[in-house]
Amino acid sequence: MKTIIGLSLLLVVFSPSLSFADDSFTLHAAYSTTFGFLTDTLLFYQAENLNVGQRILVSTVVGSLPGLVKEATDEKFCYGDYAVDIGGAAIGALIGETLWGYMSVSASGDQFFIRLHNKF
Repeated sequence: MKTIIGLSLLLVVFSPSLSFADDSFTLHAAYSTTFGFLTDTLLFYQAENLNVGQRILVSTVVGSLPGLVKEATDEKFCYGDYAVDIGGAAIGALIGETLWGYMSVSASGDQFFIRLHNKF
């Protein structure tokens, strides 16, 4: 339940507002960054056997898959759009690794906690 609450909050907070997106590159970047971030968040908390590099790689691949499917179903495959998908997913994964390295999310009863921490 804690994971569902956390991921739902992240989706609401970090999901891009697509009203500003008037071109294909912006849409691809917004969606792939969100998918990369959410995948990395899931892996950060659930895949303890993966190191940082492996989580970023898997998150980048998974985050760019929706863009690959979209390009494969278009009339003409646009390599530029897919490059933006890969870059956006990688950026989302890096944001996830950076954020979760300094933040923890927990839920207890009817309370939801977000804690920022850093070790010096």
